[in-house]
Amino acid sequence: MTETTRPPKTTKPKPKSGTPEVRWMNRFCTMSKRMINVGDSVQAPTNTTNLTVFRRQFLDMTGRLVGLLDAVLGDLRELKDAPAPAVEPMIKELTKNVTEARDAVGQAKSRMESANPPTEEAYGAAVNRLSEGLPPLQHSVELVGAADLPDELVAAAPFAPTCVEIGATPTTTR
Repeated sequence: MTETTRPPKTTKPKPKSGTPEVRWMNRFCTMSKRMINVGDSVQAPTNTTNLTVFRRQFLDMTGRLVGLLDAVLGDLRELKDAPAPAVEPMIKELTKNVTEARDAVGQAKSRMESANPPTEEAYGAAVNRLSEGLPPLQHSVELVGAADLPDELVAAAPFAPTCVEIGATPTTTR
């Protein structure tokens, strides 16, 4: 009987939970989860006839948004120096867009805070400034949703607790 040799396995070992790739993916999924929460928080005030009530609702909404966007920016700072340098341009673009959105929301909030008592002009200026922050925020959400991550990061996602929690299954076309 002749002995046949088997070719060596070509599959990569599965990442362990403590690898840089798994930690990075966990942060990426945490940031993605917060971005979803940001989108859920953008709700127009329900009372537009009473400017005092509208002001309070607007300040509550923009306050939540500022807090969430600050958290997303903190997450993005943690995503720099990725174990896969190919994602660095995406992180820079996300940081730029989220910063732009955060600035617009913060300025809209400040405009409404300074309008005491609120006026229709202040209302219009605050709403206009807020609306200027929505396109970069929307672009960021789309960018995260369409992220083309390197294989080593995609392979790490099933081991990242937040990715598992939110059911994130990133893909790659590389």
